[in-house]
Amino acid sequence: MVCPMGKKNPRQESTTEYPFEPLYRPWSWALSSFSNILLFAVLFAVMYIMYRQRKTKGKREVSYRTVESKQAEAMKSEGKIKAVVTGGSGSLGKQIVRCLIEDGNYLIYSLDLFIPDEEVRNDDVFSYIQADILDKDSLRIALKDAEVVFHTASIIPTFVGYTKQDFYDVIATGTDNIVSVCKELRVKRLIYTSSVNAMLRKNQTVDNLDETTPYPEEPRESYGSAKIVAEKNVLGTNGVDGILTCALRPCFIADSKSIKGFGLLYFGDGLYKQMLIPNDTAARIHLLVEKKLQAEGLASKIAGKVYIVGFEDSFTHREFAEFVASEKDGEVGGSIPIWVLKLMVYFNEYVYRVIGKAPISPMLRIDMFDLMTKSHTYSSALGRKEIGWEDPRSWKDVVRELIKASKKDN
Repeated sequence: MVCPMGKKNPRQESTTEYPFEPLYRPWSWALSSFSNILLFAVLFAVMYIMYRQRKTKGKREVSYRTVESKQAEAMKSEGKIKAVVTGGSGSLGKQIVRCLIEDGNYLIYSLDLFIPDEEVRNDDVFSYIQADILDKDSLRIALKDAEVVFHTASIIPTFVGYTKQDFYDVIATGTDNIVSVCKELRVKRLIYTSSVNAMLRKNQTVDNLDETTPYPEEPRESYGSAKIVAEKNVLGTNGVDGILTCALRPCFIADSKSIKGFGLLYFGDGLYKQMLIPNDTAARIHLLVEKKLQAEGLASKIAGKVYIVGFEDSFTHREFAEFVASEKDGEVGGSIPIWVLKLMVYFNEYVYRVIGKAPISPMLRIDMFDLMTKSHTYSSALGRKEIGWEDPRSWKDVVRELIKASKKDN
């Protein structure tokens, strides 16, 4: 090829000055890429080993033990009904125990994974029991001679470390053990605390669901899926060997402790709706169910049925944040964009899975994202009618009371 005078042939220039360039650059890129891939593979292997080591750590075994009230001897002679509350040291369980104490007709056994410290134990509780609902032998001892069992023991998806197996073990298998032992010991009544999550499917905006809503083919998360299994088990046991059962599906159960966790922020436009049920009201409804089953027996309209329990007046997350701010003499912090929340949730959970610590918050779970960013409203009309419960307070009345109570707790 002949070039014009004074100009160089570009191909000739390239060949002369960089004779190996066409071969050198591809191999350089390949070697560099291989090094990066190898580095990432090593990092992934280390992360996976850390993850597996954390997963295989043994769970602490719960030994069976009891602590009786100082008034135990006097209580025995009063001919009261033996009532066992599983999860008795939990938020709802403690409220049910208080309701039973106020009623005055029950010999109360509070069962949980631990026994509360002496200074917070109630002498009106006949016995505090440390036991695991996954241990049938312990349950046989704890439930012997019980006439009614309030089964509230569970785990709720507020901790990033809970796995699908954790939910299934505690909720599904644990409830199966309770049901099995109740039938074996001829317990007369079993009242189960389920959840509205048993009705939720993935990517669903919930509007005024009621008890006619079928179980979802694809539940939203592992918690709801396990609740479905447990709920079906309890309701399917009604009438077997004379046992009466009933299940309750509370909305968000609000108490003075949980209200502290609500900040003055909301997500997106904050216009998605939610509902609540006060802790004390939820507990009273459990006792009302017990009284109706006890009085009406196999003819009871509520036996073998499930009921949604919640306040009918819903609120948006923005309304909630503004109201809490006004009650706490503060200002609403504003909105967090939905995409930012999603990024935070995924980052939080994946980092936890590797190192065992949540970098943002232990309460941020991927499967809770829909609950935080979609409307969820329900109808509790059927339960109000057939169980006969009422609460004249509005959600604002309840939140105001809980904020005051939380300040006293501090």
